[in-house]
Amino acid sequence: MVSEPEDQASSTSTREMATPPITPTPVTIGQQSSILAQQWVIVKQPIGVKLNDNNFLLWKQQVTATIRGLGLQEFLDEKSICPLETTMNSDGNQVTNHAYDFWNRQDQWIVSWRLGSISDAYLPDLMGCNTASAIWSTLMALFVSQTRARVSQYKQDIGRLKKNNLTMREYRSKMKSLSDALASVGHSLSKEDRVSNITNGLGAEYESVTSRVEPYTISEVTALLLAHEKRIESCSQNPDGSTPFANLAFNIGQKKQNVVGS
Repeated sequence: MVSEPEDQASSTSTREMATPPITPTPVTIGQQSSILAQQWVIVKQPIGVKLNDNNFLLWKQQVTATIRGLGLQEFLDEKSICPLETTMNSDGNQVTNHAYDFWNRQDQWIVSWRLGSISDAYLPDLMGCNTASAIWSTLMALFVSQTRARVSQYKQDIGRLKKNNLTMREYRSKMKSLSDALASVGHSLSKEDRVSNITNGLGAEYESVTSRVEPYTISEVTALLLAHEKRIESCSQNPDGSTPFANLAFNIGQKKQNVVGS
């Protein structure tokens, strides 16, 4: 008996939370012609970015900005209601529904424009997608999973990158490329994380730089590491071409001989 009000409340809450379908705003035939003419000026222009493996977020940003600017965002939503193709006139006869014709022309313009902004490699994935919302949902499902996988891969690549035998500029360039790649899939690193990634890949010879408690900026740590690299290079060889480690071993040996000889 006690559970009945809770069930009713749950049912009411579910109905309130459900997203209502989007119904196109009715317009007159005269307004339709004006709207179509204005939209066609923009839609006929090719998009500046073609969707490929590496630019999904940039492409998505440009497409959604254009669609919203035209007031056509409802065509990206699968819950949008398509008007009936025919309607009944005052005589009770079925006639063409101008609202459907208007809706369909807008939708197909977006379909054509969208397909023209996608590289050929992905067009087979869109076979059978006959509306703008179908194309959009298919691309979202396809690229969202790819984006997650790339975020994970780029993070692993950054964690594995070590300077080793690379010059400091080569190392910094590789680290920046990976950080930029991570940002391109929507996961920008903070300045602190970028500095930490740089210092984590360095050897013990850079400990005097990496052990500082105060945080570095990117430009500071880069300048310090380049300067430290030059000091290491200048100290690695003496003017006679020998290394300081070799001289140290030679001097120790000489001292031992002198002690024995005495």
